[in-house]
Amino acid sequence: MSRPVELSVSGMSCGGCVRSVTSIISSTLGVEKEQVEVDLEAGRARFEAPDPGVLEAVLAKLQEQGFAAETL
Repeated sequence: MSRPVELSVSGMSCGGCVRSVTSIISSTLGVEKEQVEVDLEAGRARFEAPDPGVLEAVLAKLQEQGFAAETL
């Protein structure tokens, strides 16, 4: 069963960053692209994670690409 996840994401400064963060999250196995929402102004991202391993993978991928993220 999926659970909603909300992240605080720093390092986003433009629409390209939003597209990158959206792509990183939605390309993670187990995350459906339609469920990903990224808000530049709020510095937040929301998605459904089917298990804790998916969340950890998303956090690692974001960090690899230069974005700092943590769960809220």
